[in-house]
Amino acid sequence: MPTTTVTDAGVVSIPTLSSSVGGAPVKSLIGAKPRQLIAAEIDDLLT
Repeated sequence: MPTTTVTDAGVVSIPTLSSSVGGAPVKSLIGAKPRQLIAAEIDDLLT
């Protein structure tokens, strides 16, 4: 299994929520966000 650093993953700030499909990055949320916005983004990714 390859080792990935936070820099390789594109993390530039904390908190960062990243999603990927087939190992390819799809979307990242950076910074503090309201729960409703995070839930909506996850729902969009799952549908």
